[in-house]
Amino acid sequence: MKRGAERRTHSLRSDLRRISRGAGDLSARADTALREIARTDPGLVLGAAAGLGFLMGGGLPRGAITVLLGIGTRMGGAWLQDLVLEAIHDKEQETP
Repeated sequence: MKRGAERRTHSLRSDLRRISRGAGDLSARADTALREIARTDPGLVLGAAAGLGFLMGGGLPRGAITVLLGIGTRMGGAWLQDLVLEAIHDKEQETP
């Protein structure tokens, strides 16, 4: 009984170490990407930070945020649909 618990503990520790390393790698990659964006387009970063701070600070009521996210989702879906349809159209034009 004790041996089984030791194995589970060892396995859990091993899994946690692996997850921790993966999270560290992901964090490093995100940091690198964000630093590159901040270097190339600081205005975008400042605008995003200001907007996020405003929303998190309670700047808009929950209902308004829901409406804005819904509109953004629909706009993004329409944009994605246009890209897909354009790619299909281009592919059809290439086919003899």
